[in-house]
Amino acid sequence: MLDIREKSGVAFRYVYLFLMVIAVASCSRYAGTPGENDGLDAGDIRDGFDASDIHDGFDAGDIRDGSDAEEMNDAGGGDFECIPSVELSVIPSDHTDRVLLQAQVFEGEGIKVGEGVEVDFTTDLGRFLESESLMYITHTDENGVAFATFLNTVGQVCADANVAAGVYLCNKNAYDDIELNVRPLGYIMFVSAVPEDDRGAIVTFVVGDADDNPWPNVLVTFTSPAPGVNLFPTTDRSDENGEVQTSVNKGNGSTTMVLTATAQLGCITVSAESPPI
Repeated sequence: MLDIREKSGVAFRYVYLFLMVIAVASCSRYAGTPGENDGLDAGDIRDGFDASDIHDGFDAGDIRDGSDAEEMNDAGGGDFECIPSVELSVIPSDHTDRVLLQAQVFEGEGIKVGEGVEVDFTTDLGRFLESESLMYITHTDENGVAFATFLNTVGQVCADANVAAGVYLCNKNAYDDIELNVRPLGYIMFVSAVPEDDRGAIVTFVVGDADDNPWPNVLVTFTSPAPGVNLFPTTDRSDENGEVQTSVNKGNGSTTMVLTATAQLGCITVSAESPPI
């Protein structure tokens, strides 16, 4: 089968030749002197050139064969149906008390949305750093991605948090969700033991999170295996600086003792010991 450009070129040359012959004949007949046109008749032109020659060299069906409507749809010329979807994933990081999240938004299979699409992050446990709540609303960047930071709530029970990212696009809802284990990590550490008298001391510990920030309102329990030692209080909560204290009284004895402080951070138990007192 001839290429459409070849056939259209053939047709053009025939039409051009036909028109030129007519033009020459007309000029000769009306501009020439009497008798010069006697040997040239319009019928002779028709006899030498038939319109069927054009059809033989060029068929409109060839256009349809080379340009099919289905091929136009395949190339993007057909109707586009918007089917939104979201892919939620975790970005690896060195943080132990937070999780970095990214939500990739699509408006069709493999077609990313642009900038400015609203994305709603939600969780049933914990909270988001950006909003300090269970929900964080943000928008996609130029790559169709939205970001959020999930925080493990202080004192949260050991559980799995369901974190989701959702969009409303093209009058349709779409979302994706993942399970995150809520395990806030931190530590308790001995700070000081200040003598009150020969038989006692004020012992201070500090509770902090994985980023060395003070961890307030954590319940701490104090114990000592030494006989005759009195502790007051035996339990207390850390203050706004993460510090917690107890008073040690060894009674009439001169026993050297070690004090242990224990705290429950989420579903993790941590402890620390004082040096001999």
